[in-house]
Amino acid sequence: MKEQDSKGLSEREHLVLMTTIEDYIEVNHPVGSNFLKKRHLFSFSPATIRNTLACLESKGMLTHTHTSSGRIPTDEGYRYYVDQLSGSEKMEDKLDEDTFKNLIQTTSNIDDLMQATAILLSKVSRLFGFVMISEVNKSILTDIELISLSSDRVMVVLAMKTGLIRSIVLELKVVVNQNELDSITAILKECLLGLSLDEIQKTIHFRVCGSDVFDHEIIQVLINEPASHFSLAGNTLIYTSSFSELLNYPEFQEVTILQKTIKALDKRNIKQFIKSNVGSKKKYTFIGHETNNDLMDHFSILTSRFSSDLVTGQLAVLGPTRLRYQFVKRILEDFSKVLPNVC
Repeated sequence: MKEQDSKGLSEREHLVLMTTIEDYIEVNHPVGSNFLKKRHLFSFSPATIRNTLACLESKGMLTHTHTSSGRIPTDEGYRYYVDQLSGSEKMEDKLDEDTFKNLIQTTSNIDDLMQATAILLSKVSRLFGFVMISEVNKSILTDIELISLSSDRVMVVLAMKTGLIRSIVLELKVVVNQNELDSITAILKECLLGLSLDEIQKTIHFRVCGSDVFDHEIIQVLINEPASHFSLAGNTLIYTSSFSELLNYPEFQEVTILQKTIKALDKRNIKQFIKSNVGSKKKYTFIGHETNNDLMDHFSILTSRFSSDLVTGQLAVLGPTRLRYQFVKRILEDFSKVLPNVC
């Protein structure tokens, strides 16, 4: 190892910092020099370890709660630790094939599959699981039905290849009979099935303009606002686990921290964070204050992208800054490899 690395740490400082952080992640109490000496049998003395810990604190990598206590990592210390990790941590709780077989067999409906993924991700990582899929407007339309709700109200139901269903209600100014609905439905099926929602939005006018029902109010409503009628939830869908796994961590036992966490885990808050930070940057691990979000500055977020022919998405886990980063990263990588094969 070089005498000093890019952060200005000596070989000894690097060793003591990495060991201190790993011990703190495991035992969850401040780590002192005597503890490090006894546990790791360092060749240097406790006094030398104390001096090294003090140097690391002066460099912002460690801190302490009171004068005589051991040290705990800072966000900067965790960042150094994560950046230094290489290879895959040995998986004590090996992800067996049955885990993913159960996921694959869950359903062919992408809504149910993504919800099951968020829950399973939480269970395996023992953290909060989150899945966001985007580009759902690339979904292929496999069926369309027009259903009469009353003489002047019609429900349009869109079914996608992904299993997603979208329904909209049209409030009409004219009375529509069943024969008209059947004729319009037949034309829409002929012109639109097999196309993506994006393609339909761009070409529906051209595709139906020569049909016998082009002037009907239903057709006119659909072609005048195609982006409103042929889209799915702003092109992004969110799925989350419960936050029950986080209650097992002492970091979330304090009422004020728990309340803050519940607010942070609101779907809209996480969605905005992922869209603002992931994809525009290459960094996919955010530690404490790196989130630049007051509601999230007490935990870490690890993310991973996946992509299939039908959807593109982000997986994420959220938990305390004191977590097994390499273990969680491996879990995300495994899920990212499996999902494109099942959706």
